[in-house]
Amino acid sequence: MKEKVQAQPSTSRFRNSGSKGFTRVDLAVAVTVVLVGSVFLLPFLGKTCTATLRTRCINSLKQIGLSFRVFSMDHAGKLPMQLSTNFGGSLEFADEAYCHFRAVSAELSTPKVLFCGNDPNAREAAGFRSFGSSNLSYFVSLDATEQFPRMFLAGDRPLSLDGLSPRATMVSQHSQSTLGWVPNPHVRSRYGVSKNIQWGSIACGNLLFADGSAHSLNVRELRNAANRSGPLTNRLVFP
Repeated sequence: MKEKVQAQPSTSRFRNSGSKGFTRVDLAVAVTVVLVGSVFLLPFLGKTCTATLRTRCINSLKQIGLSFRVFSMDHAGKLPMQLSTNFGGSLEFADEAYCHFRAVSAELSTPKVLFCGNDPNAREAAGFRSFGSSNLSYFVSLDATEQFPRMFLAGDRPLSLDGLSPRATMVSQHSQSTLGWVPNPHVRSRYGVSKNIQWGSIACGNLLFADGSAHSLNVRELRNAANRSGPLTNRLVFP
């Protein structure tokens, strides 16, 4: 006789009934862990994003410098600020900063490089046809020349002279000028300091020099650069 084999009952239901589900307590713990982690991670993420914007602005200034250089090579060594509109320059619009940048629109190809994402007072232009002062984040020099490679050619517009922050005007930077930076988001990305520290001692900004190089400078470095810039006077136009 064949031995009867009894069918064994399935144990899956027993295993299922013995396993623990995802309870409300587990969910509360998971949410708490995520929230606590975000408290520590968000400041670092914010610094990374701001640092990325600052690097992008440096690269934009280098592209602007290259565009000015290409223009000067095609116009007997003159920049658009020093050349009449009859010959493709912007000399007649000396106190309109955006006109000097629009004169190199062919070299720049896009106005996006003239807007810095850290600038709360400007907005990106869709094209050069609509480009104006409100789309510009940088000042420009009227007197910069490659003969003095350390002259300021352009830079972040939160530059202060003698405690004043120029807007939509032309000012003269000379050997007696006291330069600084108006408080701006570049500070936190480079120094990671709290708001209660004196801005004047740690603020930083970006500068483009006549030789085409661009650097991020704090106030001390800015003033040292001004002392080594060459000519006694450099007219700067702000948007």
